[in-house]
Amino acid sequence: MGGMGKTTLARALYNSIFKDFEGSAYVDDIRGTLRQTEKMVLLQKNLLSQMLTMRKEEILLNSDAEGSRIIKDRLCRKRVLLILDGVDDMGQINSLADKRDWFGKGSRIIITTTDENLLNAIGADIHKVKRLGDPEARELFRKHASGSRNRIIKGDLVDRALQHTRCVPLALEVLGRAFATSEENEWKSKLDDFAESSDQSINKVLRVSYDALDYKKQQIFLHIACFFNGWSRRYVEGVLKNCELLVETEVNDLIRRSLIMDENGTLRVHDLIELMGKNIVVGECHGDVAKRSRLWRLMDVRNVLSRDVVRVYDMDIKIFVPPCPIQKLSLDSSEISFTSHKQYHCFFECVQGTDAVAAIVLAPPEPEKIEICSDAFKKLENLRFLIMINVQTDFRDPIYLPRELRWFEWPECPASCLKLTYPDNLAVLAVRRRLFKEPREP
Repeated sequence: MGGMGKTTLARALYNSIFKDFEGSAYVDDIRGTLRQTEKMVLLQKNLLSQMLTMRKEEILLNSDAEGSRIIKDRLCRKRVLLILDGVDDMGQINSLADKRDWFGKGSRIIITTTDENLLNAIGADIHKVKRLGDPEARELFRKHASGSRNRIIKGDLVDRALQHTRCVPLALEVLGRAFATSEENEWKSKLDDFAESSDQSINKVLRVSYDALDYKKQQIFLHIACFFNGWSRRYVEGVLKNCELLVETEVNDLIRRSLIMDENGTLRVHDLIELMGKNIVVGECHGDVAKRSRLWRLMDVRNVLSRDVVRVYDMDIKIFVPPCPIQKLSLDSSEISFTSHKQYHCFFECVQGTDAVAAIVLAPPEPEKIEICSDAFKKLENLRFLIMINVQTDFRDPIYLPRELRWFEWPECPASCLKLTYPDNLAVLAVRRRLFKEPREP
């Protein structure tokens, strides 16, 4: 996970021991660099210039392949210290430090990364950076929060700061600086703001691991972050597998990247990472929740499920239609005919964007009641799974399940309300067992 202090520790270690080696180099700004690119050649020049105490302009490289050969030729007899900070692709290791025999006996190569798979692939000794202990976290926060004025911060505010940041060094530093640049009467609101929206600089660091995932793993991560923090891993894997999203190795990969955790069979997501995932989904559309891929907040679910396909208003609108045969639009048993553009006094507004919703999970701690329209689910054409627990409605109208639905779990919903238009795609149906009784013929 980003923000844990890997770079800080690596830099401190480098500064304390580099004089013990015949040559040394600290190479950063590696992330995102691909082989056979100009930037990779620049990284190789940087490495060689530090190791050989030469100016970069004096090092002539025509390709990264030539750079790799020169690194090996010039350093294979030197005892060197090399730190590669922020590696996220095996090609970077191959171009900068591919084999142990590239460097002399007694050399030390240190790699910082958020992807444990890379280190396993090269057989490296892995040292995981742990979160700060309580005393260290308090000291770090107070150091940044007190600022130059050395102000005293109350213990309850420090406790809340540690709770919100989970002792992640980057988060402690950012929140501490927010305290240092504000007045004491603003500190509580700073904590509230941080808990709600985190901070852009933190999100940027935390997104490094997310951005490195392929599309399928990104979707699995977003599902877990938005819906399943604190849920049984076995249950979650069952849901996602039936939605054609999951094999076990992908969850294990998210764990290795420190995006999620498995605590005795329960999936956990760090508060800051959960918030990052939810911010990604909210960022899909700020203006209309129905254009987001996932819904987990009560007010958003109410908003979408209560929408009719067509809303009726009394309004004047102007419609433009290119020259073509007369068309008719039927609304509430009335018809509007139009040719080109004219002024009409009519009564409708189309609701758009509901086809973006792929998943809904709502499990409030206390029973909640929502109102849904008769076509609430029919219009959610891309809905893959719906889980609603502790949620009630009047169930006056039948519920038409959408075609792409794989998992429908709503314990409060009676089976008699469901219309299984496309049952072949449905893998799991969990509802209340109360069958509808047909009225007898008189």
